[in-house]
Amino acid sequence: MVLQLLIGSALLAATALLASMS
Repeated sequence: MVLQLLIGSALLAATALLASMS
């Protein structure tokens, strides 16, 4: 579903931000 893709992208973006900030 589209929602699953959006949620997956959001999780990847959040993970990348956390990884780059730490």
